[in-house]
Amino acid sequence: MAERPGSRHRSLYKLMGSPPWKEAFRQLEEPMDLAVLEEIQQELIDQEQSIISEYEKSLQFDEQCLSVMLAEWEANPLICPVCTKYNLRVASGLVVCQCGLYIQSHACDTWAVIL
Repeated sequence: MAERPGSRHRSLYKLMGSPPWKEAFRQLEEPMDLAVLEEIQQELIDQEQSIISEYEKSLQFDEQCLSVMLAEWEANPLICPVCTKYNLRVASGLVVCQCGLYIQSHACDTWAVIL
């Protein structure tokens, strides 16, 4: 095979490695990159902890609201307006009474838990 005219020069250049100024620049650049990456990682960790904390506060608030609603429901049960004898309850998306009354409910599932 015929060798290209510039390939010998190129092979010598490749054997020598990178110029010294490039190596010096890489050595300075790497710690800076690590510091930046560590800073970004710390910011992400802080952000994640903030989100988790906010989520936990939201859960506590929801639990408190549910407790209050359950306490009010237990204190004041809803009596059937038809028979005025039995309490209403929610089952499978229906508001039902023992007297036979049933009304389709489009309320969210949390009301089923409350009732």
